[in-house]
Amino acid sequence: MSEDVFQERQNCYKGRAKIYLHHFQIDNLGPRTIRDSHVDRLDRVFQSEGLSRLNPDNYVKVSISNDVLQQALAAQNETGAFLHGPLHFLNLPNEVRLNILHGNHRVLAAIKRSARWWVAEFYSDDMRPEIKQWIRDEHPNDQPYCDGDIYRNVRHYERIGDVDSELRWRGRFSKGVYHELTRMEKDFKRIKRAFDKLLPFLGLWQAIKLSYLGRWLSVKCPEASLSSHTNLALLIFST
Repeated sequence: MSEDVFQERQNCYKGRAKIYLHHFQIDNLGPRTIRDSHVDRLDRVFQSEGLSRLNPDNYVKVSISNDVLQQALAAQNETGAFLHGPLHFLNLPNEVRLNILHGNHRVLAAIKRSARWWVAEFYSDDMRPEIKQWIRDEHPNDQPYCDGDIYRNVRHYERIGDVDSELRWRGRFSKGVYHELTRMEKDFKRIKRAFDKLLPFLGLWQAIKLSYLGRWLSVKCPEASLSSHTNLALLIFST
């Protein structure tokens, strides 16, 4: 993260507080596919080690409008300093739902544990998309992104012409996968187009194993199998 981006992110940061779990809005269209296996893993951790809600690494990052935040503070006769000192409970209007920037799996696991509240870090919802994406892409304690999520994000940024973000996501691939993907994009463009037709089906991508690309590309006539998306999925998508 550049110094300018870091400073802008800091300017968007409004503080943190305890809030009820029902105020969190799960983001099913984010850069990471929601995986039941990851939720179950966190649930087991919470069961054996406790929720650890006061650990800053476990805070859930959310976006919030300045109006909603100021109204909630005013209702408690507090100022912005309330969100930067010792942790307190912030009572939001019951109907308020805050979009999760980072922490979907953690919230879902907390719900399974019947937790009532969690700690939220608030970021202004008028931040630039680039800053929001930096926050969403982080994974300090989560499992690394799977191949499918990385590829979805590579193609998203490639298609909208955001070269910096595209290259940043490509850098998450292993050396072997990066090599095979480059080979596919250069010599087997029909396969790439077939993948693009599957991008809207988010449930497929958590199981993709791009390390299998080498097998696919070793076939002398891979295009012959592209008459069916099923054949493509059988070779590349695997649990």
